[in-house]
Amino acid sequence: LTALFRRFAGPATRVLYAHTLHRYDHLDVEFFKALEAAGLACREVGDIPPDGEQFLQELFPEERPAVFELSASMPGTSAALP
Repeated sequence: LTALFRRFAGPATRVLYAHTLHRYDHLDVEFFKALEAAGLACREVGDIPPDGEQFLQELFPEERPAVFELSASMPGTSAALP
């Protein structure tokens, strides 16, 4: 999936990806690492949770939908976990 996103991510293309966070936290972590390895940066757009909510902060967090904008990352930058 990340290779496909990388092919589409370009200067004139906006790639949006809808994802359910906290469904399987360990797979979320692996997915965001794979985005970084593919040279993609991501940022959450749309309904962003309030400041102070941190990824993997709670023991049993509630699932929530999230929309991410993916783009080719600049050298030296990394895709941070949401």
